[in-house]
Amino acid sequence: MELWAVNAFEELEPALERCTTFTAVTPGATILAHNEQWLAGDVGNVALVIELCEDGTQIASPTIACCLPAVGLNSAGVAQGIDSLTAPDDRLGVPRVLVSRHALAASTLDDALARASLPGRAGGYAHVLACRGGETLTVETTATERAVRPGPGGHTNHYLDPTLAARAGRPSEGSLARQGRLAELLRECPPATPEQAMELLRDHAAGPQAICEHGSPRDAEASVVLFSMVCELEQGRMWVAPGHPCETPYEEVDLSDVVEPAAL
Repeated sequence: MELWAVNAFEELEPALERCTTFTAVTPGATILAHNEQWLAGDVGNVALVIELCEDGTQIASPTIACCLPAVGLNSAGVAQGIDSLTAPDDRLGVPRVLVSRHALAASTLDDALARASLPGRAGGYAHVLACRGGETLTVETTATERAVRPGPGGHTNHYLDPTLAARAGRPSEGSLARQGRLAELLRECPPATPEQAMELLRDHAAGPQAICEHGSPRDAEASVVLFSMVCELEQGRMWVAPGHPCETPYEEVDLSDVVEPAAL
C-alpha cells in the first residue's frame, strides 16, 4: 500500500510545482531535455531504472526511488519528458504515473499519443515527446480531454492549449516564470547540441522560480530540481545530472547493452 501511495502521490498532493521540459531539432540531432522538479526531501533518492518490457522494448529512465519510470528513452527511439498539470476534471482514476510509464514504452509518437490518452485516468500531464528523425510533439491531457501541440518547444506546469488553459484557471507565477524564460532562451539561442541543452537547463534568470530551481535546502517540502536529463535520439544517448545541473556534472549513461544503437 505504501508503494502504491508513492505512485499516486500527485493524486494525493496535487499542488506541488514540478518540472521543465523542452525539445529541439537540428539537421543532425533530435534533443529532449528535462529538469525533474520535486520535493527537497527526496534529494539523494534518484536512481536510474533499466527495464526490459514484456514485448522486448527496453527503457532507460532516471527517477525517484520507488517511483515508476516516467521520463527517459526507449529502444524504439522515443523519448518522453513529463510536466504535471491540474484541471477541474481531476478525479478518481488511473494515477498519472501509471499513464506516463505506459506512454514511455511507446513504439511511435502516434502510439505514445494513444497511450497518453488512456481512458479512465485520474488527471492530466503534458507528455513532451520526441522521436529520432526530428519528430516532436506535446500532448496535454486532463482526466477527460487532450490537446496536441506539434513541433519542438518548451513546457512547464500549465496548459498552453487555449481551450484547456481557459478551463484550468490562472497558472502559478512559478510556472509562468519558467515558461517565459524557457521560450525566450529557445527563441534567442536554440540548442543545437546536447551540451547547449544542458546549459539551458542550468539557467537561474527567471523569478520567482528558475528553470534550475534550488528552493530551500532546509525545507523538505520545498520544490527543487532533483535531477536533470538530456537525450539525443539519433544515437540513442542519455546524460543525467543527479542533482542541480549547475552544481552536478552530467554523466553519460552507457546504454550500449541496454538501448542498443542497432535497435534505433
